[in-house]
Amino acid sequence: MSMAATAQPTPLQQRAALALALGITGVCVTMAAAAASDRGAGVADQALYTAVAGAFVVGSHVLPALSSRRPGMWLLSALCLVATLYHLGHYFGAAADRAGHQRATQASTGQGEQQTLIRRQIDAIKARPLADVAAEQAKATADAARATAAASRCGGRCTSQQASVTAAQARIDALAVERQQADRRAGLEARLLTLSAAADSAASARRVDPMDAQIASVTGLPVGAVGLLATLAQGLLLEVLGIVAWTVAIPSQPRAEAQSESVRDAAAELGEPVRVMPIETSRRPAAGRLTAVRPAGFPATSAMPPAAGQGVRAAPPPAAARSGWRQAGQWLAARMPRGMPSWPHAAPH
Repeated sequence: MSMAATAQPTPLQQRAALALALGITGVCVTMAAAAASDRGAGVADQALYTAVAGAFVVGSHVLPALSSRRPGMWLLSALCLVATLYHLGHYFGAAADRAGHQRATQASTGQGEQQTLIRRQIDAIKARPLADVAAEQAKATADAARATAAASRCGGRCTSQQASVTAAQARIDALAVERQQADRRAGLEARLLTLSAAADSAASARRVDPMDAQIASVTGLPVGAVGLLATLAQGLLLEVLGIVAWTVAIPSQPRAEAQSESVRDAAAELGEPVRVMPIETSRRPAAGRLTAVRPAGFPATSAMPPAAGQGVRAAPPPAAARSGWRQAGQWLAARMPRGMPSWPHAAPH
């Protein structure tokens, strides 16, 4: 004999499941619509993409609850699930990219201020490039050496030669100051390059999700693969929650239908139902043995009343008839709306 039908959810459970199902489906539709709208260039394209994504979500959630006994509907629901996972994966990926860009921007904010300050200092330096200053300084040093040699060969006052030496030395001093400025600018430019490289490295590191980076370091998988697997797992879990919630909110069959089906199954296994014989109230049964008409498949019994002074006692049926008695009890219990009654006395033997 088949077991009773699976217990149906109570009305309170169905209302709670319906609220949960509506919430999950709403979240999935919103996420899928947001992902689909990114693919459309115009308003019409975005609207159509959004409608298609919403239809896929509703199909993957509601179809299993509406047609649990149709394999074709389950296949269609699985295809809708795959399409919905694609949209959810796109949304999770775009959201992670936006979050990474925001983290990278925050990381480069402080270094950007330092770079701006260094650029201002570089712009304030008016010296020529260091190579030009070095070449000019070498030329001035050579001119000063020639002027000094000419002045040493002069036997008189040699005013012009002394003036040439003084001018050459002043030129050398001016070029030395300019070279210091050029060296300082070269140092600032090198520091600016270092800060830019550090900012780029920090931005690249902050673009990666911290949890994905940790899992990748532990498992040895690429960070992109970890992010993709995490995205698909989250989307699949969300979809399964929606399917289960709708399955509970919309039972596969009503409770009365389930009970009727269980009764029909029990009757089909037991065979012919019990036929109750009418009792004539105008005739009083004679004392002695009472004979009851039983259908096929039910064990025989006698209804002799107990003798005077003897209590009513029940004896188990013979071993050969116990299987029939159990089937009869199960058959009667399935047809009683309130279950088996508590008998005030045992059946006579």
